[in-house]
Amino acid sequence: MKKVILTICLVAGMILVQGCKERKPGAMPETERELYEELTAKKEAQDKFDVLNDKFPKLSKEEVQAMSDAEDRADNIRAAQEQILEAQKQIEDVKQLIMDKTQEFEKRLKVLEDKTIMLLPSDTSTSESKESDKLRLVNCDYTFVSGEYHDYSYRITYKLFNEYTKGIKLIDATILFEDLLGESLYAIKVNPDLYIPANTKKNDSGLYDVNQFISRQLRMKDMSRENVVVTLKVRRLVFDDNTIIKGE
Repeated sequence: MKKVILTICLVAGMILVQGCKERKPGAMPETERELYEELTAKKEAQDKFDVLNDKFPKLSKEEVQAMSDAEDRADNIRAAQEQILEAQKQIEDVKQLIMDKTQEFEKRLKVLEDKTIMLLPSDTSTSESKESDKLRLVNCDYTFVSGEYHDYSYRITYKLFNEYTKGIKLIDATILFEDLLGESLYAIKVNPDLYIPANTKKNDSGLYDVNQFISRQLRMKDMSRENVVVTLKVRRLVFDDNTIIKGE
């Protein structure tokens, strides 16, 4: 009986729509459109219910409705599974792209490494660099000095040994003070005009200012001497005959 009533209502709605079309071309009135859409939705729901009811005539209306809801949820699950599969495919595409880019980067890195090897200094250059090692730092000592007006300095004394067969008349070098991890603490320039005859050791000393706003410079005064590493870095040397040798 309910189905007959819905069918009659749907037919009535269609007649109303047809009447609107005959009266005036264009969109139907809003109330008639809403009525038609509501009747159509109810008709589709009733048809779906009837199909399930035909399949399971012994089920109650609530059970049939529950099965209908279950089918809707199943459709939603299938749609979600399809989305997951699509996302997995996109992830695989991204992984492949990353692998391709990584291989390309490795190839470029290999080319750069090969070029770097080609640009390395020859044995002659290495030998010239090591020649500067013949000016050696024999020893170095320092004392922290605090002035009357909160000015600080280090009194540093060092001894250099010229192992060359000719005298050195101009020095471009630096004495570096570092901790055991290679962290810079302090540095001073070697007296550039310190003349050192061939195969001779020479002392020099000076008072070097400390910037109290640079903590690492003040740090050295509190460190044990055995934890301070002192090295000599030579850049250039000029000899008595005006020849020049380059260091590091």
